[in-house]
Parts: sequence; structure tokens; C-alpha cells
Amino acid sequence: MDAIRDMDGPPNELARPAGPLQDASTIFYPRLEALRGVAALTVAAFHSWQSIWIDAGEGRRNFLSADGTVGWVEQFGTGLLRVFGNGHGAVMLFFVISGFVLCGSLARGPQDFYAAAMRFLPARLFRIYPAIFATIGIFAVLYWTTGVLLGPADAYGPFGLLRNALLLETSIDGVMWSLQIELIAVPLILLAFLGSVRWGLILAVMLFLVLAALSFSGAWNRAIGGSGMLGTIHAFIPGMIAFWIGHRLVERCPVRLAPALFLALLVGFVASRPVLGWTSNWSPLAEAAFGAAIVAFLAFSPVGAAGRVFDLGVVRFFGRVSYSFYLLHPLSLMIMWNIPETLGAIIRSGVPAFVVAPGLFVLSTAAIAPLAWVMFQCVERPGVAAGRALAKHLAAYVRKE
Repeated sequence: MDAIRDMDGPPNELARPAGPLQDASTIFYPRLEALRGVAALTVAAFHSWQSIWIDAGEGRRNFLSADGTVGWVEQFGTGLLRVFGNGHGAVMLFFVISGFVLCGSLARGPQDFYAAAMRFLPARLFRIYPAIFATIGIFAVLYWTTGVLLGPADAYGPFGLLRNALLLETSIDGVMWSLQIELIAVPLILLAFLGSVRWGLILAVMLFLVLAALSFSGAWNRAIGGSGMLGTIHAFIPGMIAFWIGHRLVERCPVRLAPALFLALLVGFVASRPVLGWTSNWSPLAEAAFGAAIVAFLAFSPVGAAGRVFDLGVVRFFGRVSYSFYLLHPLSLMIMWNIPETLGAIIRSGVPAFVVAPGLFVLSTAAIAPLAWVMFQCVERPGVAAGRALAKHLAAYVRKE
């Protein structure tokens, strides 16, 4: 969930971007930022639609499941919610975008390991951790003042809060598991980039194949906790490859065909899990591949009307605040996940579940968006600035040495 503005001019042909070189403060991929916002909203929808409601038979249901007793309309509506509330696919897209952006950041810096690490690592840590500290603080204050909590009560003790703030566990804000993966991926991305600069793109391809193969291992997937978590780390590598060669591939596509091909890629991404299986190990691989192609097209090609969706002001807004929004949206779950009788009463009164579900998502989004904007302004931006200042200071120190 990194800053998409963190880019400056490339040192070599391997990382040559499309278009003229620009100053670091002006190079920016606005549509990729907007795409990140769409992904964050998808995750929020996925979690809000996991809310439980009580059906007429006193059974407990959520909006992403439908039993055989409902009609085809309800079945179809539930299917649409599952497809467009694919939170797991959205996280894969986060990782692909991160790989693209972080590869760009590294490409525009020093190429020797020590200098690159001194520039890259502090900036990355200051990008990730300030918003996490603030989020854990908000959850803790809310618990101390109201008694409302997500996760076990013992997580709100001193050591539990510290472990959550440091990403050693994610028992308070469950979405932070993906930030654990982002943190683990930092040295992976650094080494993959420097190795590929030295030995060529084949290194990144081989690394992706190894990580993809490991994603089929249950022991690897559970190495840091829940099933499937570490198995998603391969998604950063296609994003890096998209940065390196995406512009060359996109340039070979006739301009008149780009919109249709882009739409086909979007359909492929959305259809990956329904076609390959919601829990299949092949689905994340397909999403990573389609996601890398989507990112390359949005970054380097005009894609017609579909691309203009990512220029809308509201989409751009959620792109800017996507990291804070992603971290804070579980606050709304404290309410939505604890009103099963109320939701059941609404649905039993005749309002279809697939109509109630979007309403929950809209209310949740409207409630969290202002808080996300405040955290973006007051925590994220100062944190990014501090990380860049520290990286610049360390780079100067390295040059003196």
C-alpha cells in the first residue's frame, strides 16, 4: 500500500519508463492510485457482506452465501456480490501495484546494494508503520472508552498492543495480515530488483516461478499464520515485471485495440476465482497475471472509456486515502457484525439481501471516508515526508563514507 508518487528518473534501459524522464516530484501514475482505491473499496465491501443476518428459519446467514431454498434471483444476486466483493483478489491487486511502484522507486535510485538499501528501507518503514501505529491507537482508545472491540480482549493489553503495532500479530485489525506480507516483501523486492539489474529479467521470472510453486504448499502458506497468507507473496514479482517490460508490450498493441484488450483483462481478473475455484491455488496466480497486465495498460496506454473511470474525482479520492481507508474500515464492522437480528428483520420484511448488502457497504464507506482523509493528511503524509528525509540523510552519509 505504498506511495505511488515515490519515483524519479531511471538509471538504465531495463527500467526505462514510457515517455520522457521527469523530476521525482512530477512523475505520477494517477490511474494506478485510483485502482488502489477501487481495490480498497472492494475489500471493504467483502468484509461488510460477511455480516451475519437471521433468516426466517432462525438460521445464521451472510450476504456472500445462499442456500438451495432461495430463488434464482437471490442466487444470482449473491453470486454478483461474491464476484464484485472479491476481497482476496483485491489484496492480490494491492501486491501487484506495490511491486510495480516499488520497482519504479528502486530503478530511480542508486544501484549498489548498500546505498539502495539505505534509500529504500527507511522510506518503506515510514510508509507502512505510522498509519499502523495510529490505527492501533484508535482501536485501543475506542475499546478503553466504550468497551467495544474487534479481536480478543487480551490483545488490548500493553504487550498485545505492542505486538499488533509492530505487525508481529494482527489480532486487533485483521486486515493488517496483508501489511505483514508487504513488510516481508521489502527485502524480497530489493534483492529481486538488484539481482535482475545485474543478471537480467530471468532472475525475476525464476523467482516468481519458485514462489508460485511454493504457494501450493500448505506449510509455506501457513508459515506466518492463517492459511494462504504467505502464499500470496509471489504477486509482487509480476508487478515488478510489468514495470520493466510493460510499456514495451503495450506499445506493440494497436491503439484501437487497447480498450477492448483492457476490458478483456478486467473480465479475466474478475472471472479468475469463479472459474478456477474460490479456494483454488491457481486463482491467485491468475489474478496476479491479469493484475500485472491491467496495471501495465493503466500506466502506459490509453484504454478508452474504461480508463476514464479511474479519472473520476470520487475514485481518485479513495485512491489517495486507500491505505488509511483499508486500515480503518473494520471500525464499521464493530456495528455491522453485531446486528444480525436487525439485518434479519429488514430482509424478512421483504427487502432482498442483495439490496441490503450494497446499502451496508455505502453506509460503511460514508462513515469511514472522513476519518481516512484525516489520517491521510495528519499521519500518512508526514510519515512519508519523514521517511524521505531520513533516506536522504542516510544517502548523504553513505556518499561521505
